[in-house]
Amino acid sequence: MKKYNSSPSEEISNLEQIQARTGHVFNDINLLLTALTHPSYTAEHTPPPEHYQRLEFLGDAVLQIIVSDYLYKHYPDRQEGALTKMRSSLTNETATAAYAIELGLNQALRLGHSEIDGGGRQRKSVLGDIFEAFLAAVYLDGGMEEARRICLDILAESGAEERLAQQEECNPIGQLQEFTQSTFQCKPLYHLISHTGPVHAPLFTIGAFINGHYVSSATGKNHKQARSLAAEQALAFCADAAALPYLNGPADTLFALDFDGVICNSAAETGCSGWKAAATLWPQDFPSPLPPQELLERFCALRPCLETGYQAILMLRILMDGVDVQEFASSFSEQIQQCMAKHKLEKEELVRRFGSARDKWINDNLEEWLAMHTFYPGVIDALKTALDAGLQIHILTTKQERFVQALLSGCGIQFPQNRLWGLDKHAPKENILQALRENTKAIIHFVEDRLETLRRMEKLPALESVRLYLADWGFVLPASIAEAKNDSRLQVIALEDFTQLFKK
Repeated sequence: MKKYNSSPSEEISNLEQIQARTGHVFNDINLLLTALTHPSYTAEHTPPPEHYQRLEFLGDAVLQIIVSDYLYKHYPDRQEGALTKMRSSLTNETATAAYAIELGLNQALRLGHSEIDGGGRQRKSVLGDIFEAFLAAVYLDGGMEEARRICLDILAESGAEERLAQQEECNPIGQLQEFTQSTFQCKPLYHLISHTGPVHAPLFTIGAFINGHYVSSATGKNHKQARSLAAEQALAFCADAAALPYLNGPADTLFALDFDGVICNSAAETGCSGWKAAATLWPQDFPSPLPPQELLERFCALRPCLETGYQAILMLRILMDGVDVQEFASSFSEQIQQCMAKHKLEKEELVRRFGSARDKWINDNLEEWLAMHTFYPGVIDALKTALDAGLQIHILTTKQERFVQALLSGCGIQFPQNRLWGLDKHAPKENILQALRENTKAIIHFVEDRLETLRRMEKLPALESVRLYLADWGFVLPASIAEAKNDSRLQVIALEDFTQLFKK
């Protein structure tokens, strides 16, 4: 790429080539010269020749009207939003710079020395400007139709149609909107469910809703990426034959269910993961791959006291030291803190060891890990009944979704992936419920086994209409049940009433 201005003879040759290339011979060649003159060139010459900025101002408007007119006539089925995006793809800086190069305008560009040294001949912003200035020069010299002819010719030669087609294929948001407007006479709704991660690497989870029904959610590095991924998943969902009956069906009732402690009993798995983690701290005291059955039963009896996974390591250490279950339960927090102090353990280290031990177990023997989970009596049958009846069932869990699917699949349930809210979504349960509440017409029933979680829901005005249930068969303490019974906002539900809930 040359870094100097053309000599007088080269300049004449360049101007002739541009005119031959476009098929337009200028009546006023000074218009073309002005379109090719950068302000830095003007600043270095006396008398100063006129530079292209005024022409670029006019050319921008000429380009916009030509392309807008073309898209309006050639895409009669596209709405304003889609047409705007299509026009932008054909008139943005990258596109106009490419047009300038295609016409050879860059070779004839007149620059000042500082701009030449700074790489101005390759700069997209400069190249885009001279294309718009050139189009204005054609418009002033030969009229709008001549400018239209040259503009549309260069668009065709640069593969504009192919780019537009590719944009259509790569624009799931536009595709989803067209589908919902033609099928349901409504636009899809998008809702920010969570914003997590550090400032320098944030993650956004966005849900998509159609016709009052939740359809999909996705996580991305920014709003645009997350929304696009959610729309892509929604399109895939809508392609399923079962989607239309669901989206056209009543949206009057929705059930949101916790998984561990409501559907699944994972106490044994937590105890075994804690055992394996404890073995990395005290290998002589935890020598076997799995804990003795008697010890595991004592751990399961204390499972309702556990607040977070890493505490399982300390619970097993305390039980191994001979502390009675009743005594432990009556002073759980104090015992945990004393154990941490005695063994000089920090929370961060315990979290790391517990997670690493569980991950290693899953990687080494997934089948054994899954087998440590059981389901509460009658819950699987209740789920099957609800799903067969077409009810909107959502599962909210801190487990990874693939594990939940594997566990349910083992019981003959193919749970809809778009209604499973797992660890992968990076979203607190209250955020999920707010998204469902604000974008669906349904009465929402939320079943949870932890009173602390329900208390968080109670504090949110947006969830005032959500019906909250405390499951009395999960990892719930008797004191929590008694407290919930005295709260008019909460309803304690027994396991035997769970199936009946789906029939109300």
